[in-house]
Amino acid sequence: MALGSLRLARHNVLVRRSAVVEALGATTLLCVDKTGTITENRMALRSVWRPGQRFELSGGRPAGADPVVHAAQLASALRPHDPIAECRMASSYYATGMKDSAMVVMRETLKRDPKLAEGYFVRGSAFFSQGKLDDAVLALGETIHLDPKHARAHASMARIHWVGRGDLRAGIAELERAVAINPQFGYAHHQLAFLYTEIGDL
Repeated sequence: MALGSLRLARHNVLVRRSAVVEALGATTLLCVDKTGTITENRMALRSVWRPGQRFELSGGRPAGADPVVHAAQLASALRPHDPIAECRMASSYYATGMKDSAMVVMRETLKRDPKLAEGYFVRGSAFFSQGKLDDAVLALGETIHLDPKHARAHASMARIHWVGRGDLRAGIAELERAVAINPQFGYAHHQLAFLYTEIGDL
């Protein structure tokens, strides 16, 4: 581990946890995709590699590249889905008032990926906006169960407690959890300050 730390330090990388040192110290290749910054959200196959051979595809597909391209096609999903992208789509439906559409997308996404915390978060937010507090608490509770560090879920749970049920102290407790998870969470800080003032007035 000391050698891994030394290797990382030579590249100006500082880490706090030993597990990171082990993982990064053993890393030999890092593939990164930052859509919009590094890439343009467009992909094209430019070359194919087989042991001892490389085929450039700029002028068409050479016959030697066919087995690799065929294997790649077989390994690709016919209808690929990204559950996080579906959650974002449902969130945009929800934000624009299309709550029923958001619920349909989330129901289908959660059917395929029942351990997706973000899906339950979007579902809980939609239930809250419809006034279905018990359903919202269940969905947000599942979010927190699957991802205990989901600060937005704690903040949403706080809104249910203080807005929906009038329980300011439970709202404060949830917001304090959200701030402990993410100290940069401005919304939680603002709401916490408001609730502290409200408690002070009681």
